[in-house]
Amino acid sequence: MELGLRNRSVLITGGSKGIGLACARAFLDEGARVAIVSRERIREALELEAKAKGISAGQALEQGQARVPLGRYADPKDIASVTLFLASEQAAYVTGAVIPMDGGMNPII
Repeated sequence: MELGLRNRSVLITGGSKGIGLACARAFLDEGARVAIVSRERIREALELEAKAKGISAGQALEQGQARVPLGRYADPKDIASVTLFLASEQAAYVTGAVIPMDGGMNPII
């Protein structure tokens, strides 16, 4: 299917698996430059962890952030900054990349 996306930029958030990843592959097949911003579902995970441990969500947040090498979870501004960069001409040579937004939890070298 020709969508007219050759040499266009496509940014997918939450696309490291499932339908987002399938969309990314389809856009790549169409010749688009694709970048994926990946994020974990922190809030849901914290609520489950708190319930399992019998602690408050605040305590789970503190414990979780202590495990992150940067010492905190990303805020919307952190994610927006990377997203704006990927959508800009400065990232013109970035394609097919998954950018982890995890504060160094899963370093890729």
